[in-house]
Amino acid sequence: MRADGGDPGLALGRMSDGPLNIRAGAAPSPVVDAQPVLRVSGLHVAFNGAAGRVQVVEDVAFAIPAGRTVALVGESGSGKSVTSLAVMGLLPTPAAEVSGRIEFRDGAGNVWDFARLTEAQMRGFRGDRVAMIFQEPMTSLNPVHSVGEQISEALLVHRRMGRKERREAAIRMLAQVGIPEPERRAAAYPHELSGGMRQRVMIGMALVCQPRLLIADEPTTALDVTIQAQILNDLARLQDELGMAMLFVTHDLGVVAEIAHEVVVMYAGQVVESGPAAHILKAPRHPYTRALLHAVPRAGVDRHRPLPAIPGMVPDPRHLPAGCRFHARCQHAMAGRCDAEPPRLESAPDGRTVRCLRWREL
Repeated sequence: MRADGGDPGLALGRMSDGPLNIRAGAAPSPVVDAQPVLRVSGLHVAFNGAAGRVQVVEDVAFAIPAGRTVALVGESGSGKSVTSLAVMGLLPTPAAEVSGRIEFRDGAGNVWDFARLTEAQMRGFRGDRVAMIFQEPMTSLNPVHSVGEQISEALLVHRRMGRKERREAAIRMLAQVGIPEPERRAAAYPHELSGGMRQRVMIGMALVCQPRLLIADEPTTALDVTIQAQILNDLARLQDELGMAMLFVTHDLGVVAEIAHEVVVMYAGQVVESGPAAHILKAPRHPYTRALLHAVPRAGVDRHRPLPAIPGMVPDPRHLPAGCRFHARCQHAMAGRCDAEPPRLESAPDGRTVRCLRWREL
């Protein structure tokens, strides 16, 4: 599955030797259901600690229909993972304050606001209708239980299946995510599997109850390029088979081009640009999105020169700059304007939004 839009867009893919290459994208995949499975609006997250109250996510909004993928993009510290954990109800309480609306629509058309459910109510959704793939499988998998037992646990909790049924379902799931000799591997422990197999086990754990919504938090970061491509293909295939909505958290724009339909670019806890993936990858409007794309290695261009980089760091949420939060790192910033006036998130042509005072000029 490739980034798609009204016209074939720009896609960023992997070259055989590792760096990213730019090539034309494929046609869009069909929409299974136009109604959003997940609608997030006005999401705010703050943490209370020794330093006081710190706002880390501010006014985030996006929607994901069935059969579609939204990618949350940005550097480390931009608020991507906090946003995904807020959707899953996995932020620690009372240290984390979550406000706004996180509306999930189940298969019967009922809408649930996750921001207002109790922990006991959320446990009825997690692992069943909503599932998450975490970033590092070795810290997420239990080393003292076989992978088959860990995959089948959700079936015990949510489906009340018997032991034999659960084992057979776990073996089928291992086969479905591309693990060879699934019957033998079901009895294996996490340390006996390769990194790619462990990641596939995590995918199997997330998908065994056929969720309506899958959240994937950097699921391919620690994998080599070949295994990463296989995992992305598996996710795209399983999404088509199950018709699920997917929220994909990543900093890798090559991955975005491979799997996303819509992109939400975050910086310092705010959405700075969002819209169809093909449009954003082909013609980004926000300087931060442009800088991210400019930093992607290009075949035959960056081989004999230093890779471009964005100067500076994402600001500390305890000490955010005045005006635009990106202005200190932006080559287009205007003194007296960008460092003084906070930009609003504005609607732009072709269905996207932009948070920049100068996006029309640029």
